[in-house]
Amino acid sequence: MGKIVAEYMMRYWENIKKYRNHYISYEDTIMLKGAAILLMLTLHLFNNLASCLLLNNSVVINEKPLSFLFSNFCAICVPMYLFLSGYGLYIASWKENNNNFLRVSLLYVNMWLVGFLFFPFDLFYQPTVFDWSLRGILETISGIHPYNHEWWFIFPWAILCLASTRLMKVLHRNSTLLVLGVYILLRLVLLLYRPNQFADFYYLLYAPKQIIILCFPFLLGAIFAKHGLLCFLKNHYRMISLILGSVSVLFFTFIVHSVSNDILALIVPIVCSALLCFPSQIRRCLKFIGKESTNMWLIHTFICYYYFKSEIYAISYPLLMLLVLLLISYVLSVFVSFIFNPIKILIKTEV
Repeated sequence: MGKIVAEYMMRYWENIKKYRNHYISYEDTIMLKGAAILLMLTLHLFNNLASCLLLNNSVVINEKPLSFLFSNFCAICVPMYLFLSGYGLYIASWKENNNNFLRVSLLYVNMWLVGFLFFPFDLFYQPTVFDWSLRGILETISGIHPYNHEWWFIFPWAILCLASTRLMKVLHRNSTLLVLGVYILLRLVLLLYRPNQFADFYYLLYAPKQIIILCFPFLLGAIFAKHGLLCFLKNHYRMISLILGSVSVLFFTFIVHSVSNDILALIVPIVCSALLCFPSQIRRCLKFIGKESTNMWLIHTFICYYYFKSEIYAISYPLLMLLVLLLISYVLSVFVSFIFNPIKILIKTEV
C-alpha cells in the first residue's frame, strides 16, 4: 500500500514539475487585483460592528449583520496583494529591464499626487482631520506613518520590493523547503522582539517586525510562481478550486471571525485559483476594476472615512453603499490616472 501511495505521489510531483516557469497571464493578475480591491472596499466599509448595526440589514445572524461577517473574510485583501506582488516580482526578476527602484519610485509619485489632490480638502474642515505638523507631513511623504492610515502598506511594500531581487535569487537557487524553513526560524526569533509601543517613533521600531511578518504571503506568491502552481491548479483542479474557494469564504465568514494574516495568506492561493475559474464575464468586470486598483486603494478611504463618511453611511443599504463607493473611487481613480500617466511616461524615459 505504501509503495502504491509513494508511486502516486512521485507521478503527481512529476506532473507539477512540468508547470515550472508556467505563469498566469498579466491580464489574470490584473483581474485578481480587481477582486482584491473589491474586497478591500468591502472590508473598510463594514469592518465596524457598531456602524453596521445602524444600517438597513436584510440578513442578521446571531445579532451580527451579514455585511460585517463577510468583512472578516475580506481581510484577505492585504495578503492577496502581497501574494500577487511576490508572484509578479519573481517573474519580473528574470527580465533584463527589471527595475524595482523604478517601481517603488512610481508608487511614491502616485501616492504624492493623490495626496496633493486630496489632502488640501482637509483645510475646509474645522477642526482639521489631519495634524498639519512638519513631522506629520514628512512622515506622510516618506510613507512611514502617513496621515491616511490605510496607506500604511506603502513603506513595507517598498522595502519588500527593493529586497525582492536578492530574495528571488535565493529562492531560485535553493530548495523551497529550505527557504521556508529559514523563514519560519526567523519568525520564531521575531517572537522575542517586542518594541515599546509607547516609545517615540514606535512605528519605526515596529517596521522590521511588520516587514518580516508581511514577507510570508509575499514569499508564498514567489513560490507559486517558481513552481507554476497557479497554472497547475487552474488547468487540473478547476472544480476543486471553486469548491475550496467557496468553503474558505463560508468558513471565514460564519465560523472563524478573527485569524492572523498568516492563516489568511495560506488560503490566498485557493481563492486566487478559484477566481481564475470564474466565468469570463465576471473576470472581465474584475479586470476592468483591477486596471485602476492602485489609485482606488489610495483614494477610497478619503471618501468613506475622512471626508464623506456620514454621506456614505447615510445611504444605509450595504450593497448600495459598496456600489456608490466603488463608482466614486473608480471615477476619481480614472481622473488621477489621466494626470499620472504622462508623469509615469516621463519618469520611465528619464530613468
